[in-house]
Amino acid sequence: MDTMELFCHEATEIEAAVTKDLEPEDQEDRLSNLPDDILTFILERLKLHEAARTSVLSRRWRHLFGFRSSIQIHIVDYAAQSNASVVEATKSMLADTIQSPISILSVKFLVLEESIDIIRCVDNAMANRQISALQFLMHGENFDVGCDEDGMVAYGRRFMRFFDAGPRAFAGLTCLYINCLKLGTDDLTHVLNACTKLERLSLDFCNWGIPSELQIRHPKLTRLKIINCIVERVELTYLPSLTRLFCEQSWISLPDLNPLSFGYVPQLSELILSNQDTEINKTFQLSEFLSNTMLGVLDLDFECGRIWIKPEASNLIRPLFENLKILCLRRIHEECDLDWIMFLMEAAPVLQRMYMQVSDYTVCKCDKSGHTDQCQVHHQEGPADWKHYNLVDISIRGYQVNEKFTRFIKLVVEAAVNLQLLLLLDNVPCKRCQLCPSKGFPRTVPEYEMRRSTITPRRRRPWESKHRRRKRRNRGGRRMTDSAPIPLESTQDLEPADQEDRLSNLPDDILTFILERLKVHEAGRTSVLSRRWMHLFRFRSKIQIHISDYAAQSNASVVEATKSMLADTVQIPISILSVKFLVVEESIGIIRCVDNAVPNRQISALQFLMHAENFGVGCDEDDMVAYGRRFMRFLDAGPRAFACLTYLHMHCLKLGTNNLTHVLNACTKLEHLCLDYCNWGIPSELQIQHPKLTGLTIVNCIVGRVELTYLPSLTSLVCHQTWISLQDLYPVSFGHVPQLSELILSNQDTEINKTFQLSEFLSNTMLRVLDLDFECGKIWIQPEASKLVCPWLQNLQILCLRRIHEECDLDWIIFLLEAAPLLKRIYMQVSDYTVCQCDKNDHKDLCQVHYQKGPADLKHYNLMGISIRGYQVNEKFTRCIKLLVEAAVNLQRVLLLDNVRCERCRFCPSKGFPRTLEERELIGKQILQWRSPLKIGFGI
Repeated sequence: MDTMELFCHEATEIEAAVTKDLEPEDQEDRLSNLPDDILTFILERLKLHEAARTSVLSRRWRHLFGFRSSIQIHIVDYAAQSNASVVEATKSMLADTIQSPISILSVKFLVLEESIDIIRCVDNAMANRQISALQFLMHGENFDVGCDEDGMVAYGRRFMRFFDAGPRAFAGLTCLYINCLKLGTDDLTHVLNACTKLERLSLDFCNWGIPSELQIRHPKLTRLKIINCIVERVELTYLPSLTRLFCEQSWISLPDLNPLSFGYVPQLSELILSNQDTEINKTFQLSEFLSNTMLGVLDLDFECGRIWIKPEASNLIRPLFENLKILCLRRIHEECDLDWIMFLMEAAPVLQRMYMQVSDYTVCKCDKSGHTDQCQVHHQEGPADWKHYNLVDISIRGYQVNEKFTRFIKLVVEAAVNLQLLLLLDNVPCKRCQLCPSKGFPRTVPEYEMRRSTITPRRRRPWESKHRRRKRRNRGGRRMTDSAPIPLESTQDLEPADQEDRLSNLPDDILTFILERLKVHEAGRTSVLSRRWMHLFRFRSKIQIHISDYAAQSNASVVEATKSMLADTVQIPISILSVKFLVVEESIGIIRCVDNAVPNRQISALQFLMHAENFGVGCDEDDMVAYGRRFMRFLDAGPRAFACLTYLHMHCLKLGTNNLTHVLNACTKLEHLCLDYCNWGIPSELQIQHPKLTGLTIVNCIVGRVELTYLPSLTSLVCHQTWISLQDLYPVSFGHVPQLSELILSNQDTEINKTFQLSEFLSNTMLRVLDLDFECGKIWIQPEASKLVCPWLQNLQILCLRRIHEECDLDWIIFLLEAAPLLKRIYMQVSDYTVCQCDKNDHKDLCQVHYQKGPADLKHYNLMGISIRGYQVNEKFTRCIKLLVEAAVNLQRVLLLDNVRCERCRFCPSKGFPRTLEERELIGKQILQWRSPLKIGFGI
C-alpha cells in the first residue's frame, strides 16, 4: 500500500459528513458563502499583499488567489515604500509556472537600477501570458517631494535604458506615468512610436527646458495629462483618438503664442485647464485658443488668481461651444465679479449643467496677496430678453449672502427657462491652513427661506401630481425648488443605526455585480425593499427576462417586463439581454420593443429563446405549422433585433428549409443556434451555412439529413436523439468546418442496422473532444484500423463514451486509443439495466461488436486519466482496465465510479460496485500490478 493512493471522488454526501466533523459550525460567515466568481471579484479589489494575506489565513479563499485577473503592484502598498519588494512581487506574480490570463497588470515603482528587473520580467511575460492592459507608473526616488535638475537628468537616462531593455513590454503598454524625468523632445517621440497600444499618458514634473516645443502624436492615445511640467509650448499634432486632456499648473508666459495648440483632435470632448501663475498678463481668446475643438465638457481652474479668459461675442465662440453640456469654473477669487460668466452661457446653447466655485480669501490666513487689481473683467452685457432652454442644473460652491451673488443668480434664473435645480453650497476649508469656511453662508432655515424668496419666486410644476410634490418635499438637502427643505441633519433621525448589514456596506460595483446574478423580479424586489440597493437596479448590464421566472409562467408578464426594462428613459448599455417567451401573438410586442431599443442602447449580446405554448409537453404537427408562421411574422416585425441576435433557440416550429436559410441570412451576428423539436419532414435535407455561427445544437428534430455546408467559425456541434435510419447516407455531413473541435452525438433508436465508419463519417474534421452517447442500445460505430481513423482523430484529447449497455464488451474501445495519439482523458459510462425495472428489452443481439485486436505491445504516452462510471467487479471490466493501464505509459489516475440512478424509475444502483475498504484495496493492488505508482479512486 506504500505506492497506492486511494481517494474518494464525487462522494458529496460522504465529504459533507466528514467536513462537518472536522470543522466547527458557522466557521464561514455570509461573505465567505458567496460563489467563487463574486469572491474573486472582491479579492481583486484588495491590494496584492492584502489579498495574499486573506488567501493564507482562510481555506475558503486560498484557491482564489491564483485566479486574480487584475494585478496591482504599487510601491506605496509596501512597508517603508520598498522598491525591492515591488521587484520581488513582480517576479513572483509573473512566474513561468502561472499561465492564467491577466486583464490588468499595473506596476508602480521607482526609477532605480534594480527596477530594470521589473521591465525584463514583464517583457518575458508578454510573450507567455495574455496581458490585456499593462500600466507602468514610474517615479523619481523622492516623488512626494520633487527633485533637482541633476536628479531629473539621471532618472531620464535610466528611463531610456528601461525602454531599451523591454521592447515587448513597452509595445504592449496601455498606460504610462512618468515623474521627475528630464527628456529630450525626440526621446518622447521615440517612446510614443514604440508604445503602439498606449491609451493613457501622464507627464508629471517632467522637464524639457525653456525654450522647448513638445509635439505629441499617437494614433491610439485617448487621455493625456500634463502636470507641473517645464515646457514652453505643447502641440497636439495628431491625436485622432484623444478624448480627454488635463493640463494643470504647467503654463509658461508667452507673448504671442498660446501654451497649447490643438491640431488634429477630432474626438476631444473633455478639457481641464488650470494656471497658478497669477502674474502673467496674457489673456486668452477662446475663439482662437480652442479652435479645432468641439468640447462636451470644459473645466477651467483660476487658482484664486487672475481671470485669464477674455469675454467675447457669443457668435465668435458658438461654433466651438455648440456641443458643450457641462461647464466648471473652479476657484474664482471672491473679489472677482461674476456677471462675465453669462457670455459662456450665451455661447453654449445645449449647456445642461454649470458648476462654480468661489474661494473666500478673506477668512484664509495663509494668503496675504492682494488680488483685487487682477480680478477686473470687462464684460459687455448681452440682450436683456435672452433665454436659455437647456440649462437644468446650477451648483455654486462658496455662496455668500451679498449683492454680487444675488445679482448673478437672478440673471441666470431669469435666462434659464427650464432650470430644475439650484444648489448653493458652503465653501470648503482651505487645503493649506484648514481654516473654517466663511460666515456668509446661510445656515438656518429662516435665513434659507429668506434667500429663497429673494432669488426666485415660488413656481408650481403643473405636470406634477400632488403625491409627487409631497414625495419631493420629503427629500433631504438644500434644493432651491418649490418645496421647503429638510436640513440634512434631520434625516439622520429617521433611520435606525445599523439598518444595513455587512453585505449592503459593500461598494456599488460589487453590489451591482451581485444584483446581476438575481432574476429580474428578484432584483426588482430587492431594490424596492432596500434604499441602499434602490439606485442600483437601473445599472444592470445583464438583463434576463424568462417566462419560467414568473408566476403561472405568464407570457404577459414577460411582455410588460421587457417594455419596462427597455424604456426610452433608461440609456445604460446592456452587455447581455436574454428574453425567453412563448410564440403567441402578444409576444410580437417583445420583438418590437427590442427592435426599437437596438438603435438607442448598446446591446452587446442579444438572446431569444422562443417556445411553443406547451413547451413542457410537446405539440402536434398543426400547432408546429402555426408556430412556424408566427415566428416568420416576428422576423418581419423586428429586422434590427434579429440582425443584432447572437443566440436563438427555437422550439416546436415547422419551417421550410428555405425559411431557415432566410432566418440565418437575417441574423448576421448569430453565434449560437438551438433547434429543439423542430420539424422539416422526411425526406428533407437541411443545409446550414453562416459565417459567424460558433455553436449549433439539434435536439429531437424531424429531419432526414443535416449538411453543414459552410460554417467557418463553428466550434461545437450537439446532435441529440435526432438520427433517422438511412441506408446509404450519414445523417450529418461535414462540409467546410475548419474550427470544429467538439462533437457530441447520440442516438436513441436501437433498431437501425446502419453502423458508421468514423474514417468516412468524420472526414473534414479535426476534433479535440468527441462525446458519443449510445443510449443503452446498439454500438453504432464500427472498429477500424488505426491508420484509417488517425487522420481525423490525431488532435483528439478528450473521449467520452456514454451509456454503453452492460451486456456489451469493452475491448473495442482500444481501437480509439490507438487512433488518437494525443488523447489525455477517457470517460466511460456503462449502464446496468439488469437492476432497472423500466426496461425489459433484450439487448444482447444489438451489443455484439466485432473487433480485431491490435498489437500486444501498444504504448500510449499522453493518456493521463481514466474514469469509468458504472464499474462492477467482473472479468469484462478487469480485462478492459488492464488493457488501458498497460498501454498508457504516463497514466496518473484511474477513477472507478458507481452507477447513477435510473432517470425514469429512480431505481438504486447495482450491487456489483465495491463498497468496503477491503474490496477497494484488493482491486487497487490488482491494478498496481499492471502499472505503479498510480492514483486509484472510488466514488459515487
